[in-house]
Parts: sequence; structure tokens; C-alpha cells
Amino acid sequence: MTLHNIVLLFLLLIILFSSATYAQGSSLYSKLNNLPDKLFNRIDAKSKYIKRKLTKQTENYLARLVKQEKKLKKKLWKKDSVVWGSSNDHC
Repeated sequence: MTLHNIVLLFLLLIILFSSATYAQGSSLYSKLNNLPDKLFNRIDAKSKYIKRKLTKQTENYLARLVKQEKKLKKKLWKKDSVVWGSSNDHC
């Protein structure tokens, strides 16, 4: 393909795209104008979803750790009640 053919093809594409956008008029402009809003709204919604999911996972993990800590304290108290004897908060 020669340079002349490439330039002609490029000009033809520009004319086709410009006529297509002119025919669509303001609807294309409004779609393009609203595109950032839609994109940012989807990103915001996704980040809120991930935040809620992460918070729930963290709460579940911390609850399991508390339960595990209580079990360990109880087990330690049974094995070494002399150390834990003065304290009433063993469980």
C-alpha cells in the first residue's frame, strides 16, 4: 500500500466518522458527556461493595480470634491454675 493510498483511506475514515457523529448529534455528545459519571459511579459502587465485604471478613476473623483466645486461656488455666488463681477473668 502506498503512502497516497494510506492518506486517502485515512481521509475517507475521517469523513465517515464525522458524518456518523453529525447524524447522531447531541445524543452522542450526551453519551460521551455522561461516560465519566457512569464510570465513576460504577467504580464507586464496586469499591463500596469491596469495602463491605472486607469489613465483614475482618469482623469474622476477629471473632474467630477472640474465640480461639478464650479457648487458649481456658486450656492454660486448667494446666497452670496457680498462675491464674489470683485472677478471676480466665474465661
